Amino acid sequence: MKVKFKKWNCITRVGWHCNENLGIELIDEEDGGVIAKATINPDIELLDNQVAIKDYTENAGMVEALLSAGVISRYIKSVPAGFMMVPVYEISEEFKKEVERAEEE
Repeated sequence: MKVKFKKWNCITRVGWHCNENLGIELIDEEDGGVIAKATINPDIELLDNQVAIKDYTENAGMVEALLSAGVISRYIKSVPAGFMMVPVYEISEEFKKEVERAEEE
């Protein structure tokens, strides 16, 4: 999916963390470089349709960008991640299709 994050036009790349939590990276549409890791991997297991969003420091504004692009849809809760609390969101129905395609590869 396409996401506008700060000054970059990005596409999403789906992956999984070592504990199988869903991960999302933003990739520059022009040169293919990684712009940001949109998610973090909290110490708890999330449901298959949930992601923990890194929305601080260099990633400030990530929640807004992902909501605007239709990648995430609904706030679920906040969970601890190190010394921070991070928001967990449900992924959108449209983004679920992208996740399913990535699972098939």
